[in-house]
Amino acid sequence: MGVYFFEMIPQPKPRMTKSDKWKKRPTAERYFAYANELRLRANTQGLKTIPEQIKRLCFIFPVTESWTKKKKKEMLGDYHKQRPDLSNLLKAIEDILCIEDSHICHIHDLSKVWGKKGMIIIEV
Repeated sequence: MGVYFFEMIPQPKPRMTKSDKWKKRPTAERYFAYANELRLRANTQGLKTIPEQIKRLCFIFPVTESWTKKKKKEMLGDYHKQRPDLSNLLKAIEDILCIEDSHICHIHDLSKVWGKKGMIIIEV
């Protein structure tokens, strides 16, 4: 099918509350903006929904600016072992790019790593 690249910093799915409809928590607002942008970019690339099998789903986080050049270089491509957790990142993608996500039955390679810039890679 193809490989889809989204140059944006991945956002996790926050725990929603009923009051998010009118209270406008910053976390929820960031997520809604992220969801709208990701849907727009996916439609532009021709990705209408995620199929039942995914070869690769990779979340890339930009290295922290405060790190030294040496540490930045060492961390490129290394696993991102801190928040946000992988399950909430996956949940966000499922909820944003699928009307019903119960059909997804296999994800071969699922990871989150450090990189030069934020990106989401979906290979189907």
